[in-house]
Amino acid sequence: MTLPSHLISPCPSRPTRLPVQSDRVPPKTFAVYYGHQNLKKLSAYKTVVIQAQHYTPDDVLWLRRQGVTVLAYLSVGEDPNPVRSPWSRKLRNPDWGTWYVKIGHAGWTALLHSQAEQYLQDYDGLLLDTLDSSVLFPSDRSPLLRTIRGLRARHPDAYLLANRGLDLLPEMGQYVNGVLLESFTTSWEDGYRK
Repeated sequence: MTLPSHLISPCPSRPTRLPVQSDRVPPKTFAVYYGHQNLKKLSAYKTVVIQAQHYTPDDVLWLRRQGVTVLAYLSVGEDPNPVRSPWSRKLRNPDWGTWYVKIGHAGWTALLHSQAEQYLQDYDGLLLDTLDSSVLFPSDRSPLLRTIRGLRARHPDAYLLANRGLDLLPEMGQYVNGVLLESFTTSWEDGYRK
């Protein structure tokens, strides 16, 4: 995917993450895993999505040396903080207990960019989750697109994978490398597959 030159403005404060060379090609294609420490199993996949708080930079480097492309989970439309923040809406996601956020709030945008900056020091890219909030809050559509565009502009070489957010297409397509429909044929209730 080629971006227009006016959208490419890498963040100068970001340290350059060294590319990792590996001749190994994992046999399986793709996994999303939100659990803890399963490095050996995860090394069987070409691309994995994991939650950064469950893995050290050394864990991520080990996976990358195994030929795995590693994406960090980043929630764009919901805040997992149990305490309500200035950007939180009055509503919570009843399934996960997360706060729906006001996407365009300056504090939330700054936090997202800070998290992305931190993750992309070690990871190859990001899974952008909870992008379907504009279905619940139509006024979030433009701020969501602006946020995704901003992430791409700051991180032109990162692999950005959108989870859902289909109502943001076709505009979102120019800023992401792919779209995922997580849990398309399954659902979760109280942490268990249904």
